[in-house]
Amino acid sequence: MVHPARTSLAVALFSVALIASSLVGACSGGEFSEGPGAGAGTSGSGGMSAGGTGAGGGSTPGGTRRCAGPADCDDLNPCTIDECGAEGTCVYTPKCGPGERCCDGACGQCCEQADCMDGVSCTTDQCFNLFCAYVPDDGACGVDQYCHGTDGCKDKEPCPNGTVEECDDDDPCTEDSCSGGFCEHEYCELNCCPDGTCAECCGDGQCPNEDGDLCTVEVCEDGQCQTSELCTSTERCCAGADHASCGACCEPDDCDDGVPCTEDNCLGGECSHTANDENCANNEICDPTLGCVPVATCGPGSPCVSADKCTTGACVDGVCQFTGCTQGLNCCPGVGCRQCCDNSQCPGGFCCNGVCQECCTREDCPAQAQPPAPIPPGCESRQCVGGTCVYSYEICDFAPNCCAPYGCYVEDCPF
Repeated sequence: MVHPARTSLAVALFSVALIASSLVGACSGGEFSEGPGAGAGTSGSGGMSAGGTGAGGGSTPGGTRRCAGPADCDDLNPCTIDECGAEGTCVYTPKCGPGERCCDGACGQCCEQADCMDGVSCTTDQCFNLFCAYVPDDGACGVDQYCHGTDGCKDKEPCPNGTVEECDDDDPCTEDSCSGGFCEHEYCELNCCPDGTCAECCGDGQCPNEDGDLCTVEVCEDGQCQTSELCTSTERCCAGADHASCGACCEPDDCDDGVPCTEDNCLGGECSHTANDENCANNEICDPTLGCVPVATCGPGSPCVSADKCTTGACVDGVCQFTGCTQGLNCCPGVGCRQCCDNSQCPGGFCCNGVCQECCTREDCPAQAQPPAPIPPGCESRQCVGGTCVYSYEICDFAPNCCAPYGCYVEDCPF
């Protein structure tokens, strides 16, 4: 017996898949193949990348593409994320994660029907919204059979007592019932997700960006597609030809510091301002804050001091020469050259007076899950000593109040 609901569902899914295919474009179905970024064109799944240099960019020996901003790094491959790295060279990374396919820039489980063959003869295998759908078709089985989604055609089970419990097929994506003395298994009309839920979507790949706005992303939350902003409120969204990135800047024009002699660039989403004396007249140098200023003479009692705390002066042959932060230090505005300016520059640690450390105060030291043997469990005392968390343990026999992280107290805890 053919179930009309399943047959109509299969037709509907197939029709929607055809419409989606015509809107999105043909999918290649191949895995991503990372290209060199510059030089010879490289084919990846879903598109072809073209080599050569972008507008304003150049190439260094070996094929590395130089850049002043993201616009210089477009490789015309929709399956790569093209960025201008902090070193001023183009960086190309795969858009899709491990196990995903890239289909003309969209990431999902499949690009075409051939990616979804499950080997079950009675299911209709489809690539729907970048995810595989396997819709059972009872019409492909015998008169007294039905299509089980994973086991193929099976004989209909009798249900002499007329209860639903007799018809449980252990498939969370079917609604089981007893009708006319035989079990019926109605398949999920939405998406049958791997966790057994029946939902509008199982993953982000089933939520296409229909408005074409690269600065918004469609995510699957609690089985429903939701739209959210790609970047935070403090970041700029930099939309390219086929993807967008977030940062403090998108192009060099976003980084104009108002100082004519500095070279303003946008590298890795962050602005950089490099003083260039060649932009000044003879007997002038470029001060990164004041612009072109006369060359300062120096000698005993006349040190070379810059108004910019991130610039260090040195007296060379009676003339002041100034350099910015060196040895990998960061320029902290108003402070000077430091290892770090804030906690974001200290992965897994804290920025304490310009230095990355495990902790700045005892509050930065997390409680340990278990005290190390052979110290028995007791009251934990935490201290930050020289930027490192130091733990000690006490048994609060005579001081009954354990006041972690401060230790044992006879009286009430002091907080």
